[in-house]
Amino acid sequence: MTGLCEFLDVTDVTLRKWVKTEGCPYIQQADKKAGRTWLFDSAAVVRWYADRAAKLAVERVGVSEDGVISTDEAKRRRWVALAISAELDTGEKLKEFVRVPIALRRFEHEAAKIRSALQNLPNAVAGHLAPTVRDLVKAKIMEAVSKTLDSFRVSVTDDDEVDE
Repeated sequence: MTGLCEFLDVTDVTLRKWVKTEGCPYIQQADKKAGRTWLFDSAAVVRWYADRAAKLAVERVGVSEDGVISTDEAKRRRWVALAISAELDTGEKLKEFVRVPIALRRFEHEAAKIRSALQNLPNAVAGHLAPTVRDLVKAKIMEAVSKTLDSFRVSVTDDDEVDE
């Protein structure tokens, strides 16, 4: 019982209350006279706990057993949505943030300028080198720049997760 209580982060008093009043599943109830201890099927208790948490969450948001939202809850959700929308509009007007597509287009433009400058780097450096090493240095720089640019991709249409 102690291990299950630790896993669920509850006291043994709470677990016994759940068994008695909320239908928490158990295999064997403790009996000091008979020398029996509590036995639980941990998997069954975890499933029951998840179901209980889901029911409590549904009750908190005003959804009935049949999945219908109460009128008061629907109004509350509408007001919350309107408040969030107004907050987003205000934040954008105050330039506290920018919409993702706009930010991506700006970033893509700047990334293109960086890409172009890096691709011109080998020629810029090679022009200042002695002819005997120019081609070798230029090739090495081009190789390094190409490798870096291949790993650096930016696109407004990218739906991939960002690698961290």
